[in-house]
Amino acid sequence: MDFQDIHHEHARLTERLTQLSADVRTIRDDGVFDPKRFREVHRFINEVALPHLKDEEKNIFPRALAAGLPPEVLDLLKRDHEELRVLACVAMHSGLDGDSPVLPLDAVLVVERLIRAFDEHARLEESLFSDLERSLGVASSRSA
Repeated sequence: MDFQDIHHEHARLTERLTQLSADVRTIRDDGVFDPKRFREVHRFINEVALPHLKDEEKNIFPRALAAGLPPEVLDLLKRDHEELRVLACVAMHSGLDGDSPVLPLDAVLVVERLIRAFDEHARLEESLFSDLERSLGVASSRSA
């Protein structure tokens, strides 16, 4: 995975996070009973978000460090990743289960926090990686 790939992946993640955020708000505010939405949130966390973090750590972080990303900035990104993993774990322990017919309010609140934190983190990475590309003279082909 290169920086261009990560830009496209972040764009897809941001779009998906926007939809999940709307779904979770509907669950919270309207008390909508929708096990399909619960399963989708559960699936996103376990099959998309957490693997994304692992992939970045394995493939993007070493390249970013080699390209000149300051080690203290990389440490900040790693701490963000750990916080996101902790929030995912708390959500699961709060009742977010792919087979659960009801999403407890505690889990809804944690999932909202996780979605916000993941979105903020992806935007931070986008900014950092774009700046890194500019400093290397790499033209970004992503759309603004």
